[in-house]
Amino acid sequence: MTQKPLYQCPKPPRLYRSEDNRVIGGVAGGLAVYFDLDPNFVRLLFILSVLIFGIGILVYLLLWILLPTESKLKQPESKNIKENVQDIAYKSRGAVKETGSLFNAEPRVWLAVAIILIGLLIGILTGFGFIDLFGLGPFLLLALAFIALLILIRP
Repeated sequence: MTQKPLYQCPKPPRLYRSEDNRVIGGVAGGLAVYFDLDPNFVRLLFILSVLIFGIGILVYLLLWILLPTESKLKQPESKNIKENVQDIAYKSRGAVKETGSLFNAEPRVWLAVAIILIGLLIGILTGFGFIDLFGLGPFLLLALAFIALLILIRP
């Protein structure tokens, strides 16, 4: 007569990329399911890691390549990695095609984008202490954002 164990440990959940809750590659959605978090919170953490530490993009790409999607958990890892790399290449081509349409934008849109990028650069340089604006950094950033907004909404 065999005895049944009193308690059987549940099978640990597998980490995978989400197919239902994906914006780019499903990495944030999969991590959110695994850690029982809001996917937008995980996405925000990725954005902050890009802006603060600079490694968020690398981590995201590595997880995109290495993690299978939920429906492909049973496939061999080598096949998953090959398909994930092909998925990244396909999405990159689509992003390049969409970016090409930006080149047909009006000059005022380009001017607004340039002002926003200058504001981001100033924000990063003041945040890391490379330049000192005598406490006027936040006001300068708000002024640049306001100017960019005026350029965009002006007919």
